[in-house]
Amino acid sequence: MKTVSQTHTPTSPGRSVHYMGDFPVNDNVLAQFPAGTQVRSANRLLKSAWTVTARLDLKLPGGSEQRIFLKSAPGSHGHTLMEGEFNAMSELYKWVPDLVPKPLAFGRYAGTDIEAYFFLSEYTDVQETMPDPSKLCAGLGRVPQYVNWEKSWKAFFIRLLKHEDLEIVENRLISDVVPRLLGALETGGRSIKPSLIHGDLWEGNTGTTREDGNIYIFDSAAFYGHNEMEIGDWRCHYNRIHDKRYTESYLHHYGGPSEPEDEWEDRNRLYSVYFNIIYSVNHLSQGTAVRQVAYNDMCYLVDKFAPFLDGNCPSKLEDSQMATLSKERDHTVGTEQVD
Repeated sequence: MKTVSQTHTPTSPGRSVHYMGDFPVNDNVLAQFPAGTQVRSANRLLKSAWTVTARLDLKLPGGSEQRIFLKSAPGSHGHTLMEGEFNAMSELYKWVPDLVPKPLAFGRYAGTDIEAYFFLSEYTDVQETMPDPSKLCAGLGRVPQYVNWEKSWKAFFIRLLKHEDLEIVENRLISDVVPRLLGALETGGRSIKPSLIHGDLWEGNTGTTREDGNIYIFDSAAFYGHNEMEIGDWRCHYNRIHDKRYTESYLHHYGGPSEPEDEWEDRNRLYSVYFNIIYSVNHLSQGTAVRQVAYNDMCYLVDKFAPFLDGNCPSKLEDSQMATLSKERDHTVGTEQVD
C-alpha cells in the first residue's frame, strides 16, 4: 500500500503529514474531528457515476481509534446529494440507531479548484451478500409511523411522479388513476399512518456485518409516506431483492397490505413506475428497456381504472417491441472524480 503525503492540516499547519493509503484527506474533513486527530490511513472504496467513497482510519487525541466512511460529489448537485443523505440518515438514526451507521457530518471541501462536498458516517464492515429477509424487514418494521397526517399522500405522490413532457398515458395516470387508487387509502373511514421510509432500498444499499450478522441500511433518500412505497422498488426485477420472500416478509412485519387489500397489487405496480422512471434516467444503458416496462405498467393501470372511451389510448407495447433488459442492475461508473 502506498503512502500519501498531505500538507497544511488544521491541527498542524505547514507540516507534512504522512499516512497509508491512496485517498487524500481534505482539511475540512479532518476539521470535523477533535483537534489533534491523526489520519492513520485513507483508502478509496467503490466508485460510482455520481460519488467517490473512502474509508478513513483515525487516531483520536485520547488514543482511541475510529473508522470513518466518506462520500463526496462535485458541484451544486453534490451539495444536494451530501446534505440530503446526511439529513435522511440522521432522521433514520434518530429512530432506529441499530439499523443505520451513525451519520457524523456533511460539508464543503476547502482549497480545491472544483466545488465539492462530503458526507461522513461511522464505518461499518459488511459483507456483499443478500440480507436475511426477516431480519431486514423486522428492522424496517421498527421505523416510526405517525398518526398526524397534514398533507395528502395522493398529492405528494403526484409531485414525485410528475415531470416535464408527459405523454398521454402519463397524464391520464396522474389525473385519474392516482386519485382513484391512492385516494381509496384515505376514504371510507380509512387513513394512512405516515412512515419514515428509506426511499432507495435495494440490496446494494444494505449490508450484513461480518462480526455479528446485524443488518444495516445505507445511502438513504428518506421521506415520510405510505409504507408500501418502500417496496415499490422491490418489484423491479433488475434488483435481486425482487425475490418475493422479501415482499412477503415486509408485509408480514407490517401486518399485511393497507386497505383496500384487494388493490395492493395495483398500488405496488403504481409505486414501481416511479422507481423505474428514476432508474431509467440515471442508468442510460438500460434506460429504454426500463422506461418500456414503466410505460406498459402505466397502460395496464389506465386500462383498469381510467380507460379511454374515445379510442385515443396509446397501445401497450408487445413483447416483440420491447428492448432486452438485463437481469443484473446497471452499475454505470462515471469518469469524473473529486478527491
